[in-house]
Amino acid sequence: MNIKKIIFCIVIIISPLLLIAQNSWIQDIIFRIDTNVISYNKDKIIYQNKEVVPLPYRINQEIVEISIIPDNPNFIKEIIPDTSYQFNIIEEPIKTENDIFYYSIQFINATKSNFIKHKISVINYNDDTIEIVINLQPISKQQIQVFPSQDELYVGEEVMWELISNIPENILTSPLWIEKDNYRYRIIEQNNNIYLQLIPFQTGRQQFNIDVSLYKPILENKQFVYNYSFSTPFFNVKPGRLAYLNISPTEFILQDIINENSYEVQIDNNRILKMNKTYRIEDKEDKGTLIAELYTLKSISGNKILCNLNVYNIHSIDNGVLYIKESDDPKFITNFTVLPKTIFKTLSISQDGEIWTSQPNVKPGDKVIVSIEGQSLHKTNLTFKGIDQTNIDTIFISSNKMEYRLDIPYNIYIPRIEILNYNNPTGFYLNVIEHQKPRDYDFLNIDYGEGFINLSEILTPIFYNKSIKNIVIKGNPSIIDEGINLYGKQYLEIEIKIVGLRGEVIELTPWQEYTLCPDSNSMRYQFYNKNDCSTLELSLNEILNKKTYSLDPWTRIIITIRHKADKYPYQIPPKVIELINERRMSFDIEVSFPAGLLTIIPNSNQISNLSGISMAMIAQFSFYQQHRYAKLLPVKLGFGFIALNAFNFSSQNINRDMSLVALVSLYPTTKDRKLNFPLYMGGGYFLSENEFFFLVGPGIQVSF
Repeated sequence: MNIKKIIFCIVIIISPLLLIAQNSWIQDIIFRIDTNVISYNKDKIIYQNKEVVPLPYRINQEIVEISIIPDNPNFIKEIIPDTSYQFNIIEEPIKTENDIFYYSIQFINATKSNFIKHKISVINYNDDTIEIVINLQPISKQQIQVFPSQDELYVGEEVMWELISNIPENILTSPLWIEKDNYRYRIIEQNNNIYLQLIPFQTGRQQFNIDVSLYKPILENKQFVYNYSFSTPFFNVKPGRLAYLNISPTEFILQDIINENSYEVQIDNNRILKMNKTYRIEDKEDKGTLIAELYTLKSISGNKILCNLNVYNIHSIDNGVLYIKESDDPKFITNFTVLPKTIFKTLSISQDGEIWTSQPNVKPGDKVIVSIEGQSLHKTNLTFKGIDQTNIDTIFISSNKMEYRLDIPYNIYIPRIEILNYNNPTGFYLNVIEHQKPRDYDFLNIDYGEGFINLSEILTPIFYNKSIKNIVIKGNPSIIDEGINLYGKQYLEIEIKIVGLRGEVIELTPWQEYTLCPDSNSMRYQFYNKNDCSTLELSLNEILNKKTYSLDPWTRIIITIRHKADKYPYQIPPKVIELINERRMSFDIEVSFPAGLLTIIPNSNQISNLSGISMAMIAQFSFYQQHRYAKLLPVKLGFGFIALNAFNFSSQNINRDMSLVALVSLYPTTKDRKLNFPLYMGGGYFLSENEFFFLVGPGIQVSF
């Protein structure tokens, strides 16, 4: 055997085991629908090289209970199932005592849901996370029957019976007839009911086998089957009152130009059918409307007659048989359809099968349903220019409506998808527009003097204790579009507000527009219009009148970045960066009036008496609490002069003196007050006595 075939067979055999095998955390996944129990390990099938779990449903809003069985107890901490537009999570995951997780989902419309990708995030106690993707396919347990009210049929006469089914919405209808050896039939919808139309061609006791196409498959021998077959009861088929002649083809178009309404056809031969004769075809046995004229030409093989058919009026097979008349005398019956000229009237698209819009806009990577309404549409052959046929799925076709599911390629290269009929323009098209979603601000960086920092890392105000020479905002366009996750051009607005220490607004700029375009890493790069793309770097000093390097201490620079509201269908919160021009210390001149100071001379064993009111002038340094806005520490360090007992004017010896001092001041409050009552500690030098001393005591402080 060819080695490639052997490898292929091995892959097919082991591929169903890969999902659970790759994840040793999980033993099995169980799906319960009513009394049906489906095991992922035992019941999954391989369809188009993918593992698929078939889920039998009875109603469109079927509820499915899902159980996650871990391989080891106390190993899985949490599971998080992703939401989907195809189902709702109606019961959140619950962990039981035996470590099995349960949750429930409910299909929104099981018949319309197709190959659902159910994503589950599994988290263990080490906070490791894996993602499991399970392909779910709803399958029907379809049952279809007919209950005819008669047991006799006539050749060439149409009968119609309602189809009785447990899931009627899963039946695919079509206006096209299916030809068998001795009968033909079709499945149609009328007044929200499904009907079988049947025309027998031969006499005798007969039973008719009917194949019904389905939206959702049934499961046979672990294979998806998209049709359901059943047999009618037996009928006694009798000869028609008039001979029925089959005509081929059976559909014609009534064109606007009379000369284009002549068709070459074949009709069954009959011994009383005359050659080179014109027959009238009317819709009633007596005084009917002229539908067409048939001119017989010659006999051909297969017991057929070659004819010319000229059509004059519209007719539908549903409206009954047609009578072939010689003058006004009916000779035969037949039936065919004369359709009006194909006209395309309206086009609408839907992203989810529910919300429809007449705006023909699609984006790369979209999965959309395109609906076209008009007349005689089932005779068309539509193509979508620029889209491969494998990306087009026909959902529904009738004479007045067609629906297609399109997968728009991510790399589509044309700005407009023309819709063609037999390569001729229909007048309809789809505009290909680029993705325009607001991305979080992780594609922006800011530099205020410490190198570029990503905006997503800035969660708190920034205290910066150096001179802010400039602030630069820089874009990183390489991460805007990542793979198939497309966001498109980012339209931003930036506002800068400068606020002083007392809360006063120093400067407020108007909103600055800033547009950043994805770079060549994006698969859509060559298709973006780059005329309005901004430069990668934005310097704030080029915008501000008050430059950043001239700002006073404790000035706040508040930068607000947001996406332009008129460019996006939804908004994300703006990003606010607050940069504070922090200082570690400040310098001021302080005049205070210490009273009751104690002075200690190192060479003396005595402590002087409490002094009277003195006067001090100190050059003083204040210190701020780190990363707190303008909050002072309750301590200051200063150098200056003290006039000891300066305000004692008694004639007694009061030890007046002028001294140089170095002081540490302790404050009962850190509030910025003009009047305060500090406690002084320090040392100095008496200028008149030429002695060093230490001092401690209270004071009254006046700051200016």
